[in-house]
Amino acid sequence: MIIAIDIGGTSIKYGCYKNGELQDVKQVRSNASLGANKLYHQLCDIIKTINHLDGIAISTAGQVDTSQGKIIYAGDTIPNYTGFELKERLMKEFNVLVTVENDVNCVALSEINEGWIKDNDLYLCLTVGTGIGGSVIFEKKVLHGTSYSLGEFGYLPMKDSTLEKIASTSALVERVKAYDKRITSGIEIMQSFDNENIKQIVLSWINDLAIGIYTLALLFNPKYMIIGGGILDARDIIFELINDNYLELAKSNRFIVTELKTTTFYNHAGLIGAYLNFEQNSKVKMNDYDTQGADPYIGVKRNEVRLLPHKKEWKEIYNKEAKKIKKLLPYDAKIEHVGSTAITNIMAKPNIDIAVMLEILDLEDIIHNFESINYEYRGIQDNSRYLFVKRHQELSLIHVHIYPLDDINFYKQIFFRDFLNNNQEVAKEYENLKIELYNEHKNDRVAYTNLKHDFIQQVLSKFNAQRVNPKE
Repeated sequence: MIIAIDIGGTSIKYGCYKNGELQDVKQVRSNASLGANKLYHQLCDIIKTINHLDGIAISTAGQVDTSQGKIIYAGDTIPNYTGFELKERLMKEFNVLVTVENDVNCVALSEINEGWIKDNDLYLCLTVGTGIGGSVIFEKKVLHGTSYSLGEFGYLPMKDSTLEKIASTSALVERVKAYDKRITSGIEIMQSFDNENIKQIVLSWINDLAIGIYTLALLFNPKYMIIGGGILDARDIIFELINDNYLELAKSNRFIVTELKTTTFYNHAGLIGAYLNFEQNSKVKMNDYDTQGADPYIGVKRNEVRLLPHKKEWKEIYNKEAKKIKKLLPYDAKIEHVGSTAITNIMAKPNIDIAVMLEILDLEDIIHNFESINYEYRGIQDNSRYLFVKRHQELSLIHVHIYPLDDINFYKQIFFRDFLNNNQEVAKEYENLKIELYNEHKNDRVAYTNLKHDFIQQVLSKFNAQRVNPKE
């Protein structure tokens, strides 16, 4: 079960994806105004209600470093949110894959293929709510910019202020409150739209928003600008009036060709986009993993530590690679899937480890054979183990460890794998250690590896060499 969560300034929407379908969508008032920590604990309480949790897909207000799942910048709506390590904290809390993306980018993602974005043209997405956010899509991909700030349209200078301070729903509410203090939300404004004075305030606000939209169309020249947000989603008349104002502004400018569209999925767009982002970042391309090393579930950069939830595809990758390797080896060579990717139900660093045991008669011949299927020989390790690595650019994908005939370390690898697969409590303890070390040494693989040594040795102390019959 994947939980998708859309974090806004005033509310949190969430729902579960089962077999690719969004179910049980709920909305609660957000604790965002109380600060990042209160919001985080509210998220944890929501997530803890989900049984059989497999992943967490987050759409959130704020500027997001998507690679780290960190909030780079957030306004006053969520105090102390700037710098918040949302992904890291949720991964540590729940031990599952977590993805975090900006909320407007998630709305844009929801439009790809199933909505207005069906080709590789340039598109803009604009949401009007507590603030104003934007997204730029090209070739069906969200563009983030150099510092993840592309699409911060709310900060567009306008009338000695910014577009957000003049034309957000919050700005409209403040305008209307100056006329009627009883009105405190966009919904109440729409309920009072027949009041002529309120209607004139809304029309003035619409004109300002249309000017901002016109400016963006002139700057970016997109095919469509897709517009959504609470008040626009609530009443079709609002979009129609915005579009009329925009067309009036654009009619005399031959450079303006952009059409305005409303979001396809309305209030569910953020949840749908969050889930699609999660899927994009958890997909393994089984047919071409050799050349698509950037695939998020296979491959690790040098000195980097990545931990991902266990995937059944890892076994499939092993089986596919083992078939290739067996063709290079003597018929009596032993080959096994080892390492954490061979241990079910725990997070693992996404390198596939393969242990091979054979009689080494001609090392040069073995090196030549492995080079023929794109492996690099990395020398002898631990006095007896020969290491071969399959890489794609800067990523290492598969490690093959070749042991001489009767080497006891080959059997220890198998014992460790089987012991943890047969003792889930020990496996969970190992996973918790890995997560703790990841949080402390995510950029230092040597330290991460060395600090697991005592735990591994504790398990291997149960290994009884007398039970192993290397001649079998």
